[in-house]
Amino acid sequence: MRLKFCWLMFALLVAIVIVAISPIYTLLRLGGDFRSFVLPLGIVGAVLLVLAALTKMSKWLRFFFILTGASTLGWQVSLFVHDLLIKIFPTEPVTYVLVFFVLPVTFIVGVVGTIIIGIWQRLKPGLYT
Repeated sequence: MRLKFCWLMFALLVAIVIVAISPIYTLLRLGGDFRSFVLPLGIVGAVLLVLAALTKMSKWLRFFFILTGASTLGWQVSLFVHDLLIKIFPTEPVTYVLVFFVLPVTFIVGVVGTIIIGIWQRLKPGLYT
């Protein structure tokens, strides 16, 4: 049952990111900017991290679930750290590198890896255990 909830949180996480970065966001006329999606991304990412750690699943599926959850939780953490450090240093490039280069790549790797491992486990149940 928890594994199905992991897949549900994963799908919700991907849906939030797709809405946040796609033209659907402007078509739905949602208020705010990408910062308005950071809190829901962080909450769903944290739930996915906890569920992946507590649910019995293959080690590769757990790795990619955790990678996906950690990258979305990282957006919230780096935004918080940026707001703290910008008061000390006028130009603070570390969080920009995280937010624009590292975290999107880890999110994409986590999503693609989770989908591939999930499909392989449905087709060949003994593989990737």
